[in-house]
Order: sequence, then C-alpha cells, then structure tokens
Amino acid sequence: SVARLGLDDYFYGDGVSVIEWADRFPEFIPEQAQWLVFEIKSEDQRAITFPDNSHALSALGL
Repeated sequence: SVARLGLDDYFYGDGVSVIEWADRFPEFIPEQAQWLVFEIKSEDQRAITFPDNSHALSALGL
C-alpha cells in the first residue's frame, strides 16, 4: 500500500521530492504540494508548466 512507503519522510523532509504519476493517488499528496505538468509537444520537445501555482514560481525566484 502507498501508506506504507514512508512518503512523509520525503514530503516533510529537507529538499524537494518529485513524484511521478502523483495524479494516480492524490489522496496521499500534501495539500501544499506544487504540481508540475509535463506535456509532449513533439517527438523531441516537451513543455513543463506550473498550473495555478504562481506562488511556486515566486518561491523559486522565477
């Protein structure tokens, strides 16, 4: 089960944690998480966006 993976150690520890496919188990993701969206534009091009997270960009100095 996801609950037994010890995700709290990652979510509330130092640094940044990136969870692939987090949209498949959103009930385990902290409310204050910053979401990224990866979009395939072409065979060799991707786009990464921060949807509705302008405060995330400010926190990163962007």
